[in-house]
Amino acid sequence: MAALYGKKPDAVDKMIMLRSELTHTELQFSERYGNISFSATRQDGCKCARFKMIGYTHPERWQAVEFDVTDEQEDAIFRKCCEMADVNGTMAELMVDMPRYSTCYCGPDALKYDTPAVLFSFITKWEIWRGHRSRVFCTEACFIALLEAFPDLLEIGESDVVTTTICYADGRCGDISSRNYITKLEPDQLLPSIGHYIAERKLR
Repeated sequence: MAALYGKKPDAVDKMIMLRSELTHTELQFSERYGNISFSATRQDGCKCARFKMIGYTHPERWQAVEFDVTDEQEDAIFRKCCEMADVNGTMAELMVDMPRYSTCYCGPDALKYDTPAVLFSFITKWEIWRGHRSRVFCTEACFIALLEAFPDLLEIGESDVVTTTICYADGRCGDISSRNYITKLEPDQLLPSIGHYIAERKLR
């Protein structure tokens, strides 16, 4: 849709579209945080996890999912984003009052963009390269933050309770119950389209 409305995909976009019809993920905060957005990107000279004021003036280029959070949940998500972008409290207070510039807000130790994961696993059908512990790509970074408020967000599929009986040497027995999830994804496994699908069905 972005291409139809005048935004030509670049080489990286075209590679990502081999497996995902969406090419990027952003997480936008509420008015409490000035509607600032967070993600990881190679654009704007950032090449890392960063905050940015985005106007979203071309809604046809985005597929948005709006969902409710408590203040406490949003605070937890924001703190995790600050950690990934290496933004301290003072800078966080300043940047949410900034106008919509093209500036990236990040510190010198912001997590770098995980280009190798995108090139060698993310855009191929083979998981020959898993995400680096200190590098992130866009959808991964956003979901790492969301997991702070929604810890079961990536637990996919039906689940059932499994009960195990344990008996001790003195003859005492007891049951231990646990929930068995069919699939639990990790943030570094998420293409933008998969992230959108999960958010649409589990956060709305």
